[in-house]
Amino acid sequence: REFAIYDLSRLLQVFSLFKEFEMETQEKVLKITSGSNVTWFQYADNRTIQFPKETFVKWPGTEVQFILTQEVQNTLSKMMAILSVTNVVIKGEEGVLSLSACNEYDSDSYSVDLGTTEHEFSVVLKTDNMKFLPGNYQVNISRQNAIQFVSEEVEYVIAYEHNSVWKS
Repeated sequence: REFAIYDLSRLLQVFSLFKEFEMETQEKVLKITSGSNVTWFQYADNRTIQFPKETFVKWPGTEVQFILTQEVQNTLSKMMAILSVTNVVIKGEEGVLSLSACNEYDSDSYSVDLGTTEHEFSVVLKTDNMKFLPGNYQVNISRQNAIQFVSEEVEYVIAYEHNSVWKS
């Protein structure tokens, strides 16, 4: 069943409260159940939502790939709120692949190492674009100003910011 959600960030916040949950689509609401907890989330009127065109851009190719776990996402989300930061930076530097939450001109930041990479780069994303459905994501970064987040249920493609840099 297809349905429209007006405020996706509110729905994602509901999902984040539960470690495990089940969803049931009903006529006018999404029923979310976790143990004895039940939340009903009303659908939006399709006329209030702008839908993307059916055509999709071909993915330009992946330079860097890694897995973003739900655990890392949860910590990142909390740190973004605590530090009141506006950017998420995925960086390859001296062989280390890392993810940071930071402001452009502020020293408050959070960082976690994700693995290794042969590339030297810094991809900047706005924190407003980092609101995803729960789950583990394969992250594919292209040199063509795009980053792709793929889970079993959904795929997001986000353009990264103009101050992103590729060195090698």
